[in-house]
Amino acid sequence: MVGLDPPPGVLGSPQVPSSTATWMPTCVRTSGFLHFFLERRNEGALAMEVLEASRNGLRWMAGLALDVMEAMLAWMRQKVSQPEALGRNLLSNPYWKPIHEEIHAIQLQVVGEIPKSLRGGAYLRNGPNAAHQPIASMHLFDGDGMVHVVRFHEDGGAAYANHYVRTKRWKIEADAGRALVMKIGDLTGVWGLFVLAINKARHKLQIIPACDKGEDLGAANTALIWHAARVLALHEGDVPYALRILCDGALQTLGALQKAAADNPRVQDAFMALPHVCTAHPKRDPRNGELLTFGYQVEDAPYLEVSLVSKEGKTLRSVPIEIQEPVMIHDCAMTDKYFILLDCPLVFDPKIMVSKGTLPFEMRNRNTRIGLVCREALRNGDEIRVQWMELPPCFIFHTVNAWDAEDGSVIMYVCRFETFNLGGFKGQLPHLYRFDLYPATGSASQKQCLEMDWGLDFPKVHEGLLGLPTQYAYFLRVGKLFAEPGEASSTLVKVDLQRCQVVGEVGFGPGFMAGEGFFVPNLMATSEDDGFLLSFVVDVEGEESFLAVVDAQNMSQTLVAKIKIPHRVPMGFHGLYITKEEFDMQKNGTSWESAGLSKPAA
Repeated sequence: MVGLDPPPGVLGSPQVPSSTATWMPTCVRTSGFLHFFLERRNEGALAMEVLEASRNGLRWMAGLALDVMEAMLAWMRQKVSQPEALGRNLLSNPYWKPIHEEIHAIQLQVVGEIPKSLRGGAYLRNGPNAAHQPIASMHLFDGDGMVHVVRFHEDGGAAYANHYVRTKRWKIEADAGRALVMKIGDLTGVWGLFVLAINKARHKLQIIPACDKGEDLGAANTALIWHAARVLALHEGDVPYALRILCDGALQTLGALQKAAADNPRVQDAFMALPHVCTAHPKRDPRNGELLTFGYQVEDAPYLEVSLVSKEGKTLRSVPIEIQEPVMIHDCAMTDKYFILLDCPLVFDPKIMVSKGTLPFEMRNRNTRIGLVCREALRNGDEIRVQWMELPPCFIFHTVNAWDAEDGSVIMYVCRFETFNLGGFKGQLPHLYRFDLYPATGSASQKQCLEMDWGLDFPKVHEGLLGLPTQYAYFLRVGKLFAEPGEASSTLVKVDLQRCQVVGEVGFGPGFMAGEGFFVPNLMATSEDDGFLLSFVVDVEGEESFLAVVDAQNMSQTLVAKIKIPHRVPMGFHGLYITKEEFDMQKNGTSWESAGLSKPAA
């Protein structure tokens, strides 16, 4: 355990077995010095190694002091706060509590028949799954990324595996054997200031190892995307991590993609080397393969940067975007003409940790801004001028789709929160809205599409129609997503966007909770909605989890297939389906050379 275990001894000294080890630096153990003198007689080397051992001893003692301070703070917080206020109720919630065992099941039980359109491909879903008990508090977004995958065999069978994404953060805490890196849930109230100080000291002392260039300490726990023959696990506070699905359905982490670095031209040309962290929701154009992405940060202006990535994975251009203050930006949208940015007034302000005892994000009373970036200008290297349009204050986690209308306007559908508190999700319902944006006049309007208070989020459309007019969208009904276990529920909902009407809903019975429904089109589809929804479902007792295959056209309660998973699959966030052709195309590295690719031309 970092900070509590004694530091390693001088070079060449044998390590004392854990059963007999004491909390005394190894450099003062007689056996260590005897072994040292027998092996080495060089006095200079002795002086250097004794000095290093002394430094290790000081680091160990400082780490111990920090651990004691942290333990005392955690104890006091738990004494004065309810478990729900600390977010620790997520650890016992039957739908969200983490699992820790990684398994690989070759042959799953299938009820019904897996459609031929799915065979040979794979469905993956990402989500937060804390590998260690939190120090005191936790947030839903804090858990380590765990990806669950169902591999569809061509003979109609299926395999399953779950896998922690081996992020830098995961490795540090696995070595420490406990939670160590600061997370969102730690930054609540005045306690958060002490956590910040302890975290800074651990970095200074290298108790938390320094990140290499291009690395961050994100969780890779939010979403997945297929780009340039790779599956990428995404989190808006980090670079993407590349994963690989093996033929038998097992999962591997290939590694983190590198940040572009001005002082390292080789890294500049690495696969998808971005100069910023990457949103969990980049937009990949299904027609030309371009990837539009962005990264935001809250420390120094400019707070936002956008990038264009080629279909082969080369970062073609990155442009800083000036916004007035540091805000949380979770998603974006695209049309044939525009890359659409969101500037909602969920503002980062660390002062409110003390003044209001909350997380350092707060909704402010100013308009939401929607920004249009000309894709052609971004592609051609022209000057980028964002055209901002204002709408009433709101927060948007997820966009549904957007497209260019014949009259030159832009139509955009979003899941809109009237106001939002990042510290808790209960009682906050997102509603389906349509935004009409008018570049010719710089104006915008909005209207609510459905009057019912259902709460719709986690939207999915036909991925081949991203940025084009769509009639249907699929949502998760989230009104009772965070209710008490006996009352919690979620269902899959189909909405006709053109008519603003719910045209289908699929539930799974009392006690069962469904996750995001990912739409997969039929191979020989005859209509936009001819396909299937894939959703992991878990029951309140934790005794049954399965992957549901739903007919997306008729939204029948009778499942096309029910693929039983041999252990509980907790609720999570976003999924991805890759086809048989994409599965066979997977690359096995994070660089051009290891992937067997020739570096694209500049």
